Amino acid sequence: MTRFRFPSFKEHPAKAEARQVLAAVTATAREPSLYGPGRVPDTFDGRFQMLALCGVLALRRLAAAPGHRQLTQAFTDALFLNFDDGLREAGVGDLSVPKHMKKIGQAFYGRYAAYDSPLSGDDQGALAAALSRNIWGEEHAPFAPALAQHAAGVARRLAAAPPGGIAAPELWAPG
Repeated sequence: MTRFRFPSFKEHPAKAEARQVLAAVTATAREPSLYGPGRVPDTFDGRFQMLALCGVLALRRLAAAPGHRQLTQAFTDALFLNFDDGLREAGVGDLSVPKHMKKIGQAFYGRYAAYDSPLSGDDQGALAAALSRNIWGEEHAPFAPALAQHAAGVARRLAAAPPGGIAAPELWAPG
């Protein structure tokens, strides 16, 4: 007699790796030294802005590695699920979440476009201006140059690392 076997539902390794990258992105975006007076506002929007910046840094690196499409997609899915969870934790009702997610998607990819060119050209002045506009709504926020320097340093370290190793905390640390 042949036994029926349920198929195994093993998780694709890219999903586990994407969760590790998201953990590094989230830890960096929540770094307490980035928030407070004269720094990024410690608000829902300020936290979104930092998560978007760090997400852009990771996604740029993953997208530059064509052999890692599954990891790139798994990371993108995990990042947007994180955004969705954040909305729900903030009390956004189930019926409103899709509308908010559409706005978050547009905002995220708008930031990707705004940060990509300055990061690619290592133009920290242009990056600082884009961060100033997006985070503070100003042309020249005082903390923006330091944040741009940090983001550019992370981008350089990520570019030098293999795509599967970008969750390493030392790549995300200030310095």
